[in-house]
Amino acid sequence: MEAAGILPNRPPDSHTMHDGLSAYRKQPGTDSLGHAHHGRELEEANERTHQPWAEELRNLLYEMNNATEAARANAVDSALRERLRER
Repeated sequence: MEAAGILPNRPPDSHTMHDGLSAYRKQPGTDSLGHAHHGRELEEANERTHQPWAEELRNLLYEMNNATEAARANAVDSALRERLRER
């Protein structure tokens, strides 16, 4: 990572979201896996084990993400409408 110049001089109090590459975990600071990575892991588990829970959990994960995005968009729309009313 250092030789490639990826995340040079990363502060120890930083946070990185990544795709699960183990080299990121050796860097200072905290890290977490991104939503897409969890989806890919669950898809692989479903394909490998043929257990329906993995696909069901993946679908739930994306459903919750879509609901969160919609709620955020609605909150932004509501805040904008409120600001326009105040004018």
